[in-house]
Amino acid sequence: MGHRLLCAILAIASPNFLTPFNLTVVIREASFVGLVALGQTLVLLLGGIDLSVGAAAGLSAIVGCLFLKSLGIPPWLVIPATALFGLCIGSISGFFYFSSQIKSIYRAPRCFVWIAWSGNS
Repeated sequence: MGHRLLCAILAIASPNFLTPFNLTVVIREASFVGLVALGQTLVLLLGGIDLSVGAAAGLSAIVGCLFLKSLGIPPWLVIPATALFGLCIGSISGFFYFSSQIKSIYRAPRCFVWIAWSGNS
């Protein structure tokens, strides 16, 4: 309901809001948030929470841009490489998060994993 109200207000305020070009831009920008939300849904369903996902996603985006611009790798290789990099970052973060739950060597709360990982990303 709120989404429809917001779209109606924006369509009235700006006649360019409902143009095909602008809708394409809005969908493209929202897809990133949707992919991150999809991953967070899985984490929440497993009983956890991950606050470092923003840092990991940002780092993955930076690495993808470096692959594309600095190294000159073609986009069809950059996209899976960036996704694989993000998967590795998330796997490492998840390993430390869940290993601190199973056997805490340092007896530190799991939230320290989020803080430490976000700072390192």
